[in-house]
Amino acid sequence: MQVYKNGGDKAKEAIKDELKMLVQEKVFEKVQEPTMEQMRDALMMHCFVVEKRDGRIKARAVADGRSQQMYTEEETTSPTVKLESIILNAFVDVHEGRSIATVDIKGAFLKAKVLVNLMLMVKMTGELASLMCEINHDMKCNEQGVLNLKCVKALYGHIEVARLFYDDLDNMIQKKMNFIQNQYDPCVCNKLDGDEKVMIRVHVNDLKISSKSKDRINEVIGELRSAYEEITIHFWR
Repeated sequence: MQVYKNGGDKAKEAIKDELKMLVQEKVFEKVQEPTMEQMRDALMMHCFVVEKRDGRIKARAVADGRSQQMYTEEETTSPTVKLESIILNAFVDVHEGRSIATVDIKGAFLKAKVLVNLMLMVKMTGELASLMCEINHDMKCNEQGVLNLKCVKALYGHIEVARLFYDDLDNMIQKKMNFIQNQYDPCVCNKLDGDEKVMIRVHVNDLKISSKSKDRINEVIGELRSAYEEITIHFWR
């Protein structure tokens, strides 16, 4: 995958598609009169355009989070399944002859809501700001041509984004789907459904689900789809 340098209409349409998706996902809220502090702390938003191997042009909107220094790494990093857990779980899957499915949650980070007490601001300038105002007529640039927006969902580039999504997914798995977290690895959860045990392993937005019962796996997939809508599924056995 390389940077698409030719620009032109294809690149512009890809950027517009990305901005439309952000509007549809209700990522931003207007800020009528941002304070000086909000404008100072707002992160610059960029839209990178790449050409994929199949020739499709894809744009990705990101916030430039390099200036964020308000949290420690420990508080913002998402836990991921431990290597020991992967090996042991694979042994259990094979030993018990379990069915296995992997699930990828598309646009995962945009599904996680920003905490009420966390103020995430982004600003757009130039053609990017003009395109956003063209897509959403409720948004207006200020006299300096800057569009200031509050994020109600985190963008790629915010240092909080991985942790926010992990917390959202963890809440979904434990409180709504009634799985029990493994005491040694927070990214492994189990649920006993009658005589059937279902196991979920989490690596950011990729999940591995295993059970002797394929029906139980499909039930879990159905719950994930109802919560996160667009997911990709692969059954391995």
